[in-house]
Amino acid sequence: MVDAVLGEAFAGVLVSGFYAGYAHYPGVKQKCWTHLLRDVHDVQVAHEQDAAVQAWAAGVHDVYRQAVAWKDGHATAGEEERRQAETLFMQELQAVCAPDTEAHMPRRVLKCADGEISARVVRLRAGTDGASG
Repeated sequence: MVDAVLGEAFAGVLVSGFYAGYAHYPGVKQKCWTHLLRDVHDVQVAHEQDAAVQAWAAGVHDVYRQAVAWKDGHATAGEEERRQAETLFMQELQAVCAPDTEAHMPRRVLKCADGEISARVVRLRAGTDGASG
């Protein structure tokens, strides 16, 4: 279905949720922050008494807010500056997720320990906002 909608000539960034049907797309991908944050919220609600889960969710939201603020304040940033910021935010997001590898943290959504979160999530390239769902 994805191939039929995009067509063979599509060369842009594919912004999507976590539906497996998008996984085969060979181009640049970005996971949709709206879907991601909704899923993070669901995990928070399901584990509302777990302080580690709450801290993890707050950390993910903090990285999101920082990335949005950076993008809003750097509308004219060049590709290299965006790449550097993307790397920084990725490192921050991975640091938030790192404790997941040794704890009971739910990995239903992010699969932080095995690298599901990648630059696909913190895409700061020109023309991508990651806010669409």
